[in-house]
Amino acid sequence: MASTSSTYFYKNLSLCVYIGNTTTLDDETLLNYCSRFGPNISFSFKKEKFCDFHIIEFSDCEHLKNFLNTTIHKIDKIILDVKLYKHIVTNNDILNIDRKFFIGPVLNKTDINIIVQFYKMIDPILHYYLSEQDNQTYLLFEFSNRQSVTTIFDKQTIPITIEHRKFFIYKPIHPKEFVNKIISMKNKQNQIYIHGLTSNITKTMLM
Repeated sequence: MASTSSTYFYKNLSLCVYIGNTTTLDDETLLNYCSRFGPNISFSFKKEKFCDFHIIEFSDCEHLKNFLNTTIHKIDKIILDVKLYKHIVTNNDILNIDRKFFIGPVLNKTDINIIVQFYKMIDPILHYYLSEQDNQTYLLFEFSNRQSVTTIFDKQTIPITIEHRKFFIYKPIHPKEFVNKIISMKNKQNQIYIHGLTSNITKTMLM
């Protein structure tokens, strides 16, 4: 069985895994999948708006290795983007989050078709998913390169429906922003909770 927590506390970031492409997965489905690789997983599933990832902390190195040694992680035809968390802290280029954005809210299938066809003229092989955010529906797009997304934001390249309904684009939450909110450390004497990081306490030190 996996352990649960209602807070953001992580005991050891070296045992944490970043799992992207999770916006369409419910928490229980993802947790059950990860639990196959070892019991006693600590995690936080309280996601921010426009967040397309989860961060899970495994109980020990053995269970972490079992998870990372699997070549492809796939749930309901969705290929998960799995990275060791400490690697993405120092190497942002290995993430695909900069190739993504949310757009909406969308009201119906007509909106979806218009938006998808509009952006397929920019990138014919893009991927998209429906995403629920605060009881509203958005589209999450993933482009094949970062430059396309950068240009879309710079030029505010956004379709407008026949009814002249406007949509808005949003960058996904970055995993560094998520974990920086509250990081926990534990020593033999007591447990220290650090709210955010300071110039004297860096992510590297915590790892």
